[in-house]
Amino acid sequence: AITAANAAKASVVISADGTDVPATSKWVTQAVNDALVNAITTATTAKTAATTAQQVTDAAAALDAAVVTYSTAKADGTQP
Repeated sequence: AITAANAAKASVVISADGTDVPATSKWVTQAVNDALVNAITTATTAKTAATTAQQVTDAAAALDAAVVTYSTAKADGTQP
C-alpha cells in the first residue's frame, strides 16, 4: 500500500488552480498532497513501530482512503 501511495503521486504537480500546469500533466493542491504525504508517513511508522495489529490495519485503511482522495483530486492542467 505504501508503494502504491508513492506511485500515485509520481509526476503530479502541486498547483493552486492548475493554470500553471500543462494540459498534458496532472496536478493537485498542496493540501491534497500534504494529506497523502501524512498518511504515507503514518503508515510507514505503523509498519515499524505499531504495537498492535489494529494500529497497522487502521494506518493501512487511512492510507487507502488518502490514495482514493488523491487520485480523485488529480486534474489535468489548463495551461495550453
